[in-house]
Amino acid sequence: MKGPYGKDYKCIPALCTYIGALPEQWMLALVKGGSSVCSCPRCTTPTESFHLPYTFSFEDDTTAARSKEHMKSLYKEGKKKFKDGQKTAKATEHERENSFHIVKYAFWELPIFDIHRALTVDDLYQLGGVYYHLLECIERMLKDDPKGSQLIKRITTRATLIPSFRNLCSFKTEYLVSSLTNPTFSELKDHMAIFLVCVHDLLPPQAVRCMRHFIDFFHQATAKEHSKESLADLRESLKLFNEHSPIFEQWLKSNLRFPKYHALWKYAYDIEQLGSIGGFSTTQSEAQHKTGAKKLA
Repeated sequence: MKGPYGKDYKCIPALCTYIGALPEQWMLALVKGGSSVCSCPRCTTPTESFHLPYTFSFEDDTTAARSKEHMKSLYKEGKKKFKDGQKTAKATEHERENSFHIVKYAFWELPIFDIHRALTVDDLYQLGGVYYHLLECIERMLKDDPKGSQLIKRITTRATLIPSFRNLCSFKTEYLVSSLTNPTFSELKDHMAIFLVCVHDLLPPQAVRCMRHFIDFFHQATAKEHSKESLADLRESLKLFNEHSPIFEQWLKSNLRFPKYHALWKYAYDIEQLGSIGGFSTTQSEAQHKTGAKKLA
């Protein structure tokens, strides 16, 4: 390519990150999602352990991170279980045990590139998704309480009485998540801004502390600048959130064992490697998608 001073330079294109929501990450990593044995597209942590603390690093072999070499070895082992070019029961079981598809992947042929390293955390679908799930838990908790209807009414009243502020969404009629029609990420952030004010004395103390630590983690993770001290605070907030989160397990079918929850343990690592998550967030592409989808050709 033509560079400074009119000189020609030899360049090797390098793909640093591949931004996408979880379904796209499963597809890109050739990993089976949902409730499969190990449904994380970036590591082989068992799905049943997604609620547990986890230290993630591609540089540390003990963290069970997926890699191009690891997936190629699984593919070669799986192909040996084929018979006459057809998938056998043993091959299917091999796929199930390792939560992947026995498919030769074009990304494997790219030099100095590993798709599992290129995948990143995401604030829009992961952080926003976890917050939405927690709100669903709280609503179920309230509805199962003998005084639930009164508590819900008090929470809603508090939300509607909060004065209007610039750049803050007003919840003048309803506040419970079930009453919000397809809330945007921005609306969820505004919902979060007044959450503790509305519920601090109406929920069990453990639930309130859990939500407080998650909100701390959310704001620390989405900060525009980071330091060693701020990342230490980020990890501490996540640790405290995890310690208090068991109170919500009975209110979720997954018992907190879902990929978005597990992905929270990868935020500090990705920020250290790639910078603030605003640089690799799907919020940018989603905003462009909305504009492109509405714009006439």
